[in-house]
Amino acid sequence: VVIRPTLLMPSISRFIDGSGPVFAGPVFPFVCITIACGAVSGFHSLIASGTTPRMIARESRIRDIGYGAMVTEMMVALMAMIAACVLEPGEYFAINTKGAPVEVVARISAAGYPVTEAGMQELATNLGESTMFGRAGGAPTFAVGMAHMFARVSSNPTALALWYHFAIMFEALFILTTLDAGTRVGRYILQDFLGNLWKPLGDTKAVGPNLLASGLMVAGWGTFLIQGVRDPLGGINSLWPLFGIANQMLAAIALCLATTILLKMALKEGSRVGGQGSRAKPVLAFITLLPLVWLLSVTFTAGVQKIWHPDPRIGFISGARTERAKLSDLVAEAKSFSDYPKRDEFMRVFPDLEKKCDRIISNLHLDAVVTAFFLALVSLIIVLSLREWFLLLSRRKSAVLHESEPVWLPDYALVEGRKKFGGVAGTVALTLALAKELSGEAQLERAQVAQAHECKCDQLADAPPKTASELYVETTEQRFNGIRRCC
Repeated sequence: VVIRPTLLMPSISRFIDGSGPVFAGPVFPFVCITIACGAVSGFHSLIASGTTPRMIARESRIRDIGYGAMVTEMMVALMAMIAACVLEPGEYFAINTKGAPVEVVARISAAGYPVTEAGMQELATNLGESTMFGRAGGAPTFAVGMAHMFARVSSNPTALALWYHFAIMFEALFILTTLDAGTRVGRYILQDFLGNLWKPLGDTKAVGPNLLASGLMVAGWGTFLIQGVRDPLGGINSLWPLFGIANQMLAAIALCLATTILLKMALKEGSRVGGQGSRAKPVLAFITLLPLVWLLSVTFTAGVQKIWHPDPRIGFISGARTERAKLSDLVAEAKSFSDYPKRDEFMRVFPDLEKKCDRIISNLHLDAVVTAFFLALVSLIIVLSLREWFLLLSRRKSAVLHESEPVWLPDYALVEGRKKFGGVAGTVALTLALAKELSGEAQLERAQVAQAHECKCDQLADAPPKTASELYVETTEQRFNGIRRCC
């Protein structure tokens, strides 16, 4: 709001039909699974249901934490959109388009968004990078956009590179903490599943089952890393096209659960809503049912198109056929060579080309199988949810709001969770303490106390105690020149 950046990207471009250089597919449904977390995220629903309840002392705090997290996530999504749109459109497309620089520049300029190799090289130099061509994935785009905006408030010529690398560091830390939380939730879910197979494996207080579930989850990550090392086109890269669909399908599962809970709350005997004594009604379930219907239409349409779409840039199966046809064309072309040395040279590199083609085809087939499995799994959950809703509405099943007996927190946990500082006074005290720490006054006081309590035998006979000014200079130098410096 303060910087007021100018959005250079047009509101609607010629690529609205899905023919753009960055992403293939029409606006519906692919925009809904490409821009995902800012709207709805299944991963965040798992985090909210798996870890947040373990870290709060009172159920009443869930609303502030959950709704506040949603609003914050929305702000991050808006920042990402603005960061992408403040870039020159030609630069944006060049950053996110893979290929040789000459080909990328020619293709994007021909589409009506002029860009030059010299301009892109100047951008890379200002950012402290060797090149900015083909830096797809979203993270570099976000970092470049943020750097452009923040660099406007400073006349320092190195500000662009500073803010760019700061944004990259921020994104890396964000992703690391996300993976950490995802691993924890995965361990919870895996251990709960194993406990259904054999009850002792679900005991979260036992060391053995905890180590087993943690080891299996970390081994899953390790498998993807090993695949990525052995095959640059495999591992995480092979499953990355499924991220948006899988994430939205998890959100659909969460909305199914939320709809079931709202129905049970409305149908449970003696339930009230609004605090006015009015009886809750099943119609409240539409609060989550309507978004669920929209989400299912998006994810199932995208999933079916990703498997069977005739465009090889979209459909996995058609993409595999196209790769196989390319290899066959190369073989036919080699057989037509009348120049025997040229044919022999091609046959020497042909095994590598064939191996690479086979890897691409196998990865595309894997994506198709995994997508079909996701669709089948969500379809099963939808059928089970519909059956549950029918039984609840027809009163053939009682509305029970817990699947297992509640586990109450001990009294000491509630005591520890209470406020130790009273309202405004506590906030002021914490603010003053933080200001004292940031200003360096706290470090100076600690140095003075340490000198006062220092043993006289540790000091040199001819070395007098340091004055207050000397201690101030020493602590200030330690703050800005020591190992604690930030940059």
